[in-house]
Amino acid sequence: MIKLLKINALWCPSCLIMNNIYTKVANDYQLPLETLDYDFDQEKVEPLNVGNILPVLIIYQDDVEIKRIVGEKTHNQIIEEIELIINEKK
Repeated sequence: MIKLLKINALWCPSCLIMNNIYTKVANDYQLPLETLDYDFDQEKVEPLNVGNILPVLIIYQDDVEIKRIVGEKTHNQIIEEIELIINEKK
């Protein structure tokens, strides 16, 4: 099962832009999307070593990280990554 984990922050303009894109992709592909705040969820974010470029989307398959998308991307770029993962699974 594929799951998405989004790490963002309230002060991050790119995170605001990407929120709608991540939500749309998760809904279109019926994927669970969990959100962590870089500042408020530090105890969960810190072990993930996300660095200082936000947002970060971590894609898990069967609870194993298989892809990390860092920074602002287009809707099509996110879809391409999801499609690659789905097609590899087949």
